[in-house]
Amino acid sequence: RDGETGAGGRKDVSDASGAAGGADPSNSSSPSAGKVAASDQGQSPQKGGGKAASKLADWPFKFDSNPCIITTTYDGEWFTKRIEDLDGTETSDEVPDWVVSCVSEDKLPTGLNLKVSFHLMPHPDSELPSLQQGKLLAPKILPMSKVLHYVATKVEADQQDIKASDLELLCNDKLLTPEMSLAKVRQSVWKRSDDILIQFRERGA
Repeated sequence: RDGETGAGGRKDVSDASGAAGGADPSNSSSPSAGKVAASDQGQSPQKGGGKAASKLADWPFKFDSNPCIITTTYDGEWFTKRIEDLDGTETSDEVPDWVVSCVSEDKLPTGLNLKVSFHLMPHPDSELPSLQQGKLLAPKILPMSKVLHYVATKVEADQQDIKASDLELLCNDKLLTPEMSLAKVRQSVWKRSDDILIQFRERGA
C-alpha cells in the first residue's frame, strides 16, 4: 500500500511482495540441536509421568487433515512439507524456532519482528532521480524482484520511461539477484543490524 506509512514515517511496501508463504504453525515437534524433530501428528506433548501438557492453541485446521508447512528460507527458496512427512532433518531455517515453540510448547510468539527497514537511493553512478519516499518498511521475505518493480514504478511516475528489467540493485557495491530476500541481503551482504542501504541504477551503468 504505497499510500500508507508505517512506524516512524517509513512507508510500508508489504503489499508489493504479493502472496508470500508464511510459516504455517502446524508442526507438532520440538527443537533438538538446531533441528526439528517430528512427533506423532495431532498429539499433545507429554510432560513428566506421561501426563498430557496444557491444551495447545486452537489452530484453524485439524492435524488429521495432515496440514502443510510453507516457509521461505534466507536464500529465498521455498520449503514445503506436510506434517506427517517431517523426519527430523528440517533445519531452523526451514522451520523457524518460533513455529516449533507455538506448536510443541504452546507458546505464542510475542514481539516477533517480521519486517525490515531499508533505504532506497540512486547509486552514485546513476543519473536516476531519488525517490520521494526513500526509507521503507517491508517483510523480511520480500524478494529483490519486487523492489525492482517498486523502483521502476516510482521512477516512471517521475516521467521517466523505465522498466524493472532495465534496473539493478546493489548493496555494499554487490549486485543483488532478483530472488534474494531482504533477510538474505541483511545476513549475507549488509551484515549489520541497522537499516539496510540498497542502491539502484540502470543495468550496465
